[in-house]
Amino acid sequence: MVEVKGTTILLRMQFVEERATPEQKKAIRERLAPEFSQVLESGMLLPAEWRPLQWLVQLTQVVDQVLGTGDGKLAWELGRYSAELGAKAMYSAFSKPGDPGLIFSIGSGVWRQFYSSGRLEVVNAGPARVRLQVHDFEEPVAEICAGVGGWMERNVELAGTASTEVREVACRRRGDAYCEYDISWT
Repeated sequence: MVEVKGTTILLRMQFVEERATPEQKKAIRERLAPEFSQVLESGMLLPAEWRPLQWLVQLTQVVDQVLGTGDGKLAWELGRYSAELGAKAMYSAFSKPGDPGLIFSIGSGVWRQFYSSGRLEVVNAGPARVRLQVHDFEEPVAEICAGVGGWMERNVELAGTASTEVREVACRRRGDAYCEYDISWT
């Protein structure tokens, strides 16, 4: 079973806290699995603990249904939001203005800090482009792929680029051997 760090779930919940009405927050909690909902209600979800990937997937789906249109597209925005909050600390240590490739060069080590499965590999990097592959992720799901894409896009923007494009060019959900993202910027 694939697990994620509590941090990933807590960042999604922070998005909900900031953007949802009280009625929407209640609707989200009511749609979550009872065990997951109880952990959230109790405040016992700690950033450093491992939790089932399915909790993150379910939360992303429910947030999309309640706050979005239910088409899965809000997952990208949730990934961007996570980058916005998480990158502040990372960028102070691992960034150079105008060089977003630097954050991805450390990405392989960062991946395993948040996901118990898979590995992130930089396979091709140039002056304004990088290709990243996610290998051996046991449970590829659309919500995770979209969240990762949004996270990548926002990290590039935070490095001070004028425009960014992230394309998912391969995905295990479609039968490919790995998931691959092509990221370019100006």
